[in-house]
Amino acid sequence: METVIQLNPGRLRYPPTVRHDAPDCFTALVEASVRSQFGLTGIPKAWFGYSFVYRPPPRSRLGLLSDGRTLNAELGRSDYGERRVLEKLGLYYGVAISQRTFRSFDSLLVEVGRALKAGELVISPFGVGFLKGWYEYGEHQFGMTHVILPTELNLSRATLTVLETILGSSEIDLQDYERCFERIRREGRDFPLWYCRREQGHEERPVCISDARWDLRECVEHLRSADPNQGLNALSRAIGEISEAFERLKRPAKIPGLWTFGPDRCALRENLPHWRAACVASDARIAELDELLGSAIAVWSGINAVLHTAVQEQDASQLSELKCLWQDIVCREERIAEAMETIYRDLPARVEGDDVRDV
Repeated sequence: METVIQLNPGRLRYPPTVRHDAPDCFTALVEASVRSQFGLTGIPKAWFGYSFVYRPPPRSRLGLLSDGRTLNAELGRSDYGERRVLEKLGLYYGVAISQRTFRSFDSLLVEVGRALKAGELVISPFGVGFLKGWYEYGEHQFGMTHVILPTELNLSRATLTVLETILGSSEIDLQDYERCFERIRREGRDFPLWYCRREQGHEERPVCISDARWDLRECVEHLRSADPNQGLNALSRAIGEISEAFERLKRPAKIPGLWTFGPDRCALRENLPHWRAACVASDARIAELDELLGSAIAVWSGINAVLHTAVQEQDASQLSELKCLWQDIVCREERIAEAMETIYRDLPARVEGDDVRDV
């Protein structure tokens, strides 16, 4: 194998770039891949999966992980949102995700090199704790929840240059990449690579009213779920239990998954021009939802900023400000849910050309 293999730009429409405000790292790299390989300007119609999930520790009370800074619970976006993104990639853009798996690290590197030479973008799992330049480097307890998109393989220096959502362009050691590989293999799984494919000649499909009705119904059902760990119930329960834990611990901690909510609401706003074009709701209703989302984004940004500073400085004095922000965001998220319910109720029950899924 050649000692240095760079991404061949010959088959790419644009150089790959990654956005930092996507709701999750995997679909951010999918978007980077389809923009670069197929010339799409983005995938805004696929960004819709608005809900919450709370994952407290199953057999213990809330506390800290071994790093002493991270809560042993997660408050994040619902998994159904990620599934819906992948479904809608096919519906609107003709894009599908395929997968190959590997049991040998050498075979994995051969495939990464082949793809780079062919100008084919692949997405690989990775662990944040293995990302050099990130303050959590070396803290491997965070699992394999991150992903990377390789752009150069340098065997002489034993490095892999990648794109990812935290630092942008990063260089990782092949030794760390192999550790990630071995970690997944120890869990009894084969190591995956993901590829974006697009149907030949597929034209981008516009949003129609039946699409919006389907999305809104699913979204409202998840937000109004009776499950205490789903939807708005999850948000209220998590905030109460996390606030109590912070008071007991006498200090704040990082909350896994919390960062996703601001980007998730930004992504939903990207749908609104397509709703307007499809006459899903009146301009006034869409403007109201847009304003509510914008204010919620600002509060989520404030929550993350206050929490980050408080954790870095181990400053318990900011817990009262955080509590006020928590109360504020619960009210704002309730108003967003009500606005979505109103738009849904105002939609016609059926329109010509409705998809059979809506029957």
